Amino acid sequence: MLRSWIILLFLLPAGEGEDVFRALETGQIETLRKYDTARLLEIIRKGRPVPNGKTGEFTEKVTDTFNRTTEVMFRVPKNYSPDHPAGVLIVLHGMGGNLKQLRELYPKFAESNNLILVFPTAQPEPEGHENEDTTPMMAGSVPHWWSYREGNFPITALSLLKKRYAIDENRVFLSGYSMGGFGTWNIGLRFPDRFAALVPFEIVLWRSGESWPFRRVADAQEAAPYSLYMRRHFSQ
Repeated sequence: MLRSWIILLFLLPAGEGEDVFRALETGQIETLRKYDTARLLEIIRKGRPVPNGKTGEFTEKVTDTFNRTTEVMFRVPKNYSPDHPAGVLIVLHGMGGNLKQLRELYPKFAESNNLILVFPTAQPEPEGHENEDTTPMMAGSVPHWWSYREGNFPITALSLLKKRYAIDENRVFLSGYSMGGFGTWNIGLRFPDRFAALVPFEIVLWRSGESWPFRRVADAQEAAPYSLYMRRHFSQ
């Protein structure tokens, strides 16, 4: 029986899988009705067809759900193959940084573990969709911040990768430094189904309120050795 299903998968028309996944994304019910249930299930289980995406380092402009545009750097292992799905490590920079701030933190680790690195650049929060802990003081004093909302830059970049590469859904990670640590905690905890692990470092956390309560997770003296370890370990 298993052999029959395998043969069926290879007999599927080349464009059929893409048609089904596009219909699922856009809600084209009529397109889906052309297939019987068994055929639809097999197409979905096989996964979305992906081309042989380019490897190496490259930068693209990415537009999120809120119509904000930013630059995102991607670094795909040179030995990437659709036959061996890659993991994804999204890295969020700190205040005042950009996609280049942490680009040297994980390269060898990612290459040796078949991980695609993603480095987005933060932008001002989308107007009318600010984070719950954004205060008037923050809004007027910080040049950019990571949005925690669905459709933000990290989530959009991840969706883009899934359309272009074979991705191992069990090896998608989110990491960040300082402001990027805020983003890592807040995005990761809001979307636990998207990430296998969170790796924030050198961060603080707060919740806004009348008294502006502020609880530091680790002071500078405690955080510095950990940060040094991270840089030494993951840049090897």
